[in-house]
Amino acid sequence: DELKNERAGSDLILLAKALEIFVFISREYTREHNPMVSTLFRLGDVISMLENNYTEHWTITRISKIASMAPSTLLPVFRKVTGFSPIDYLLHVRLSKAAELLARTENPISDIARECGFSDSNYFSRQFRKRYNVSPRDYRKSDGFSARQER
Repeated sequence: DELKNERAGSDLILLAKALEIFVFISREYTREHNPMVSTLFRLGDVISMLENNYTEHWTITRISKIASMAPSTLLPVFRKVTGFSPIDYLLHVRLSKAAELLARTENPISDIARECGFSDSNYFSRQFRKRYNVSPRDYRKSDGFSARQER
């Protein structure tokens, strides 16, 4: 009726109805008793914790407790959702943060390694080379670093 008659304020009424529908769907979705829904919410919490606290020492046991899942359940579900194991995901986050720091700071590589949760700078360098096909030093020297420096 609002669309047909195009009365004053009809666009606001339609927006209000759309918002009402979104709220209803959202509430129903969170009430869903499908175990996969609650699993996905817990995995979201785990991923958020890993991304926000990537410098901390993480173990599968600790991650499993946060996710309220047994490791044997967590590992395949986490891999299905992210494409990584939890520890590989953490490594991915740490290396991404390190690449960012290499590109925008002149901090020593060993400091960046520590800052990103690596206690061994040699291990960091090996993992960085494995991920980016270049050493941290060469990554920093690449054109990408100099272009970012100029901005």
